[in-house]
Amino acid sequence: MIRKLIALVIVVLVLAIVPEGLAHFGFEYAIRAAVAQRDPGAQHISASVPVPMLPTLLTKSTISKVVVSARHVDLRTITADSVTATATGVRVNLPSSLVNKRAQITHIDRIRLVSSFTQQEASAFLPAGFTFVFGEGTVTVKGLATSSTGQFQLQPPARIVFHVVGSPVPGLTRVPAISFAVPPLASCVQSITLVPNYLTVTCLETNPSTDLLPHR
Repeated sequence: MIRKLIALVIVVLVLAIVPEGLAHFGFEYAIRAAVAQRDPGAQHISASVPVPMLPTLLTKSTISKVVVSARHVDLRTITADSVTATATGVRVNLPSSLVNKRAQITHIDRIRLVSSFTQQEASAFLPAGFTFVFGEGTVTVKGLATSSTGQFQLQPPARIVFHVVGSPVPGLTRVPAISFAVPPLASCVQSITLVPNYLTVTCLETNPSTDLLPHR
């Protein structure tokens, strides 16, 4: 009797776990595939959703959080070393998704985008012969024979401007601003952080476009 009861419990657990696992795999795979299709050059693409996912998806058509990350992401004006998007309150049209066998996201409550750029990648904004060197909270523009150190400052709505501290670099009277051509970074940069070799840009947007979370 005890063995039969244990076997029944195991069967129930398997029946509960298998659909959850399939739903997880299917949703995460769909997002990874959509990212790869949107940016063929992106590398190390990953997507994750919390466990369990099915209960809230079936009762509220909502996934509490979706995290997507990738390396070497093309942002048109610049290539990001890494991008991580954390979307919360992701609502899914479940009937349509089941019929069409593709995730149809209808609303996102909030998305937090963290993008990191190497000093080599950011240097693409500078004239030939000049490069950025990132330090702890500081940035240096190096020319062929001299250099000038300063700081990055945010200029609304989303430009990152270099301000010189001390003498400017000869031959470089105005350092081009770092700007972005893709949403939401084109109009949404709340903070920037500089550490040796890396610039990190953060954007937090409420009720963003569903296009910001690739899906298929």
